[in-house]
Amino acid sequence: MDIDGTQKKFDSLLTNLNIIMAGDGKGNDGLTRSVKDLNILLERVAKVTDKDELNVLVREVVGTMVALRQTLTSIQGDTSSTFANLKQTSDQLNELTRIASQSPSSLIWSEPPPKIVLPMNGVHEQNSSGTK
Repeated sequence: MDIDGTQKKFDSLLTNLNIIMAGDGKGNDGLTRSVKDLNILLERVAKVTDKDELNVLVREVVGTMVALRQTLTSIQGDTSSTFANLKQTSDQLNELTRIASQSPSSLIWSEPPPKIVLPMNGVHEQNSSGTK
């Protein structure tokens, strides 16, 4: 048995426990500071519950939740109509794109212009009066 090694381990353990309980004086206040902070927190909770402030707070939270639920409900209706409008707009834009790709001139003129027939090798067609 290593009694000296065991004694050193016990000493180290006791030192660490003292630091945990009382702190090390270098910014670590240990459990005593935590207990003090917890006591302050418990005093504040007791003050809130003693003055019915907690009941007021709960009523305000419930009122806020009701208002939020109503707002979300109204937004859902608006969202549904917005999605329907977006779908309709998308369909119309797709149709416009299809028409524009098939006949780009239809964007400016309502009907595509008549096709131009070029004369072939200097030969002109005769009109109804027989002239060239």
